[in-house]
Amino acid sequence: MWHARITVGPNATPVNTRCASIPRDPAHKVQSFHIIVHRDAADFQQSSTSFIQRAINVSPWWLMFLFAACALATFLVVYMLSNRIDHCLAEEGRAEIYLVRPVDGRLEIAFGLGSRNGVEAGTQLDIFDRTGRWIGFADVRKVTESDGLAWYEAIARWTRSPWWSNMERSAVNHSESCLP
Repeated sequence: MWHARITVGPNATPVNTRCASIPRDPAHKVQSFHIIVHRDAADFQQSSTSFIQRAINVSPWWLMFLFAACALATFLVVYMLSNRIDHCLAEEGRAEIYLVRPVDGRLEIAFGLGSRNGVEAGTQLDIFDRTGRWIGFADVRKVTESDGLAWYEAIARWTRSPWWSNMERSAVNHSESCLP
């Protein structure tokens, strides 16, 4: 192992050369180094292999950390807004359906109203499509503190897509009246 220091004065001319280290022991291999002396800092910046470093003189790692922080902040803001929307809908006795799947000839729907919102097993809920039109009732089968699971038996509608696909972003209404 060896140590070396190369110093260049401020008046040195730009150079692009190779330097070799010849070991005393012939069994060791010769090490070669590429030495580049740039005219100034701008020339050094332009010689970078990174486009970002050449264009704005910022390390790509710092930019990556900045974008990761922005992505995390965006995720947190969307998550908080989504929770706020769910909370506001729950105060009105409404919730979005977040899961629709066919089970035994009927639809099983999951929604964000639970026992803390007054929903109990056996309760009948109104179902609305994404335009706000009433499309039927659902019978609640299971309830947790914050979520509910209900079965929806409906008659097929005349649509080009499967009739239950229109329920993807439907709303559940748990209120005193059956119709809006």
